[in-house]
Amino acid sequence: STNFFGTVELTRLVVNDMINNNVQGSIGVISTVQGKIALPYRTAYAASKHAVQAYFDGLRAELSKFKISVTIISPGYVNTNLSLNAINSDGTFYGKTDENTKNGMKPEYMAEKVVVAVTKKFNDVIVADFSATSAIITKVLLPDVLVKILEKRNK
Repeated sequence: STNFFGTVELTRLVVNDMINNNVQGSIGVISTVQGKIALPYRTAYAASKHAVQAYFDGLRAELSKFKISVTIISPGYVNTNLSLNAINSDGTFYGKTDENTKNGMKPEYMAEKVVVAVTKKFNDVIVADFSATSAIITKVLLPDVLVKILEKRNK
């Protein structure tokens, strides 16, 4: 719930202050590629990030009249301990650092991309390798194909 409710509550406080003080500006929120496609064994995490994606897509339109931009940044794998602390759909901890995470981009690289995206007021930015980016495109254009790929990955 922290991924969604924590992010929404903090944003609510900031936005209220911005509107009450007639401050124009930008809000940047970190989602993930898994906010666009759900992967096996990251079910609860993906669900929370899908909610983040939807909320901030809607908020972007609502805040445009106040000249407040909303940028959603969706990274692929970043070399952190996220998979170690991930929670499975049954509430148990995943408890492993997988190879994709181990080989993910450096947090510093990701931070640079965030600064550029928010500064340039991009709406929705994917910072991921070709495989993750193509999976997102496949979900939109050929959703049944992506389902088969993910099912195969789970075997």
